[in-house]
Amino acid sequence: LFVDDLENIRAGSPLALIENPASLPDVLYVDTILQQISQSVDNGTICPIDKKDMKLGSLQSSFSGLMVQVDNYNNFIRLNYYPRKIASIRSVLGAREKLLANSKEQKTIVELQHELEKKSFQREQSLKSKNFISDESIEQAESKFLQSEMSVNNMYASVEGLQIEILQLKESLVDMEQQYVEKKNNLDISLKSLINQLQSEITTWKMNYVLVSPINGKVTFTEIWSVNQNV
Repeated sequence: LFVDDLENIRAGSPLALIENPASLPDVLYVDTILQQISQSVDNGTICPIDKKDMKLGSLQSSFSGLMVQVDNYNNFIRLNYYPRKIASIRSVLGAREKLLANSKEQKTIVELQHELEKKSFQREQSLKSKNFISDESIEQAESKFLQSEMSVNNMYASVEGLQIEILQLKESLVDMEQQYVEKKNNLDISLKSLINQLQSEITTWKMNYVLVSPINGKVTFTEIWSVNQNV
């Protein structure tokens, strides 16, 4: 019994608990932390749970299953693997994009140098055709032209390689973000489902074992009752 004879009570106040393996304070505590867990899931934060020994009777199995999933969720949030991985990819991506911009500027300079070497080589060819310069001079001009052409090709390859790497990083970023959303959603849905299930079981438990006053009023016993008396 939770009330005394002639005690004023409000509607919804518990009057008595029918004997069962569960403890009412423990069940009410679980009912409270379910709301905290749900709020933590909504906020994407760790669920603060005090895993004390409790007497939950028929609710124990569902509560234990929920605690396992809460541990999985907390480990996921605490490890923070996906957000850290995403941040790392973004950092590398930013560095590669900056390097690509610099490489494109260098490519422009190399192309201009190549054009100058090409014109110089063409002049040397013209002079050679008129026998105004030696074979050594034309060979030096050709060597410089070929070196500049190789530099241009190397720069093209470097820029193309960076562009491919950037595309791959962007794909990895999208994949990682998608994996994070899916993993988080799956954990959220699983936890919410277990919470709803346990809340439903608690409601049923209360209906079966807790006598509640339907109205405001005063308790009147027809005879003397004692604490822990069977009903």
